[in-house]
Amino acid sequence: MVIPRRILDGDFAGWLRDAMAARNMSQRMLAFRAGISHSTVYRLAMGEADPTLATAVAVIRVLERPALRLEISRPAGRAPDAPHLRATAG
Repeated sequence: MVIPRRILDGDFAGWLRDAMAARNMSQRMLAFRAGISHSTVYRLAMGEADPTLATAVAVIRVLERPALRLEISRPAGRAPDAPHLRATAG
């Protein structure tokens, strides 16, 4: 795991807000994926609290891994009304 430079420079709240915006992720979705409470995410994003090590690691793991994108395709030989979902990183 790589810790982003902004976090090391002491700007966890700014990094968090920018990373969530880049991923188009809400505070509630981040809380769900990281396994922490929404109120904790809110306090971290507003700069009202500093994260514990466990919380910081959970948030970084969610926001720094490649985003999965769902693509709908119709492989050859399939009926037009039977789309195929495929997850891709990126």
